[in-house]
Amino acid sequence: MENLEQEFRQLLVSAGYLDEATPVDVNESLLESGLIDSLAVIEIVDFIQQKFGFSVPSQDLVPEHFDSLHAISNYLTSQGELGG
Repeated sequence: MENLEQEFRQLLVSAGYLDEATPVDVNESLLESGLIDSLAVIEIVDFIQQKFGFSVPSQDLVPEHFDSLHAISNYLTSQGELGG
């Protein structure tokens, strides 16, 4: 799961939400810390849908699933999208 968390971190860096040098704990709330906003969540969801061919249902678009790098990985694993 660590590789996936790093992949999402790199996505946020390449999209300009994070600086490469910005330390981010995998459990840190990205929304509460102000590191990302709702637009970033949409970009993360789009990335998930493209990379994994998995449609995120609208009822799953809640902060609990996309608030931290770890939460994103857990969400995908819980949906069976990573063989978890």
